[in-house]
Amino acid sequence: MSVVPGAPLERPAHGTVLREFGDLVPGDPDTVFAAVLDRVRPASPEGGNLSTDPVQRLIVVQGGWWYRAEYRVTPDPVGSRLGMTIVNVAKPAHWAGPITGRSVLRASGEAFQQLVEELSF
Repeated sequence: MSVVPGAPLERPAHGTVLREFGDLVPGDPDTVFAAVLDRVRPASPEGGNLSTDPVQRLIVVQGGWWYRAEYRVTPDPVGSRLGMTIVNVAKPAHWAGPITGRSVLRASGEAFQQLVEELSF
């Protein structure tokens, strides 16, 4: 599996969590991790940077000047737990990240639920 390098796996110290979501999905964690990676991988370098840690089942997509999404897949007795965290990583004008990204943030809950539905295989 090729990965576009560039997004640091460690969350920047100045990052601010803006939204967090979590839900259960059927399937073992490795299968779910691969399926999430296929769905969130940017289509082009302009779509953002991607890094993964398959051992921790962590996917980081970072794009634009403020946006970072962290996806984690962990084992659960009924399948896997998928978590998604949206982080404001803007350095200059940190306060403007949530304002600039308000439409992304507003749509993020619905987008996460759509991802969960797609993974219910």
